[in-house]
Amino acid sequence: MAETTFEEAQRCTFCQMPCKTVNVQRMPQGGKLHTFQCENERCVDKGGRRIVQTNPDGSVAHRQPGPKTFEPLNHFADVAQRARDELRLIELESLHPTLTRAELMRMLGG
Repeated sequence: MAETTFEEAQRCTFCQMPCKTVNVQRMPQGGKLHTFQCENERCVDKGGRRIVQTNPDGSVAHRQPGPKTFEPLNHFADVAQRARDELRLIELESLHPTLTRAELMRMLGG
């Protein structure tokens, strides 16, 4: 009997033996993320894990070609940028101890 695409995806990419399912997570879009781990003692990737995404209908999702896209950064990015700016200012203060903070900020363009 021929294997389904899911059964093929469940096999180890190194030894081609079926892997053990160690985790299944539901996704908000309705699909699932299956985590498989190779248990073959003779495999070079024993203990190695791989994740397979399935669609809501149970079919295996294929990787989309092209660059990955990510959500825009949230407010934590602003906090991190302010921290980097403050560190840059502290560094300048140590290099130019005679200048005021306002003068240093002008040097940084702010």
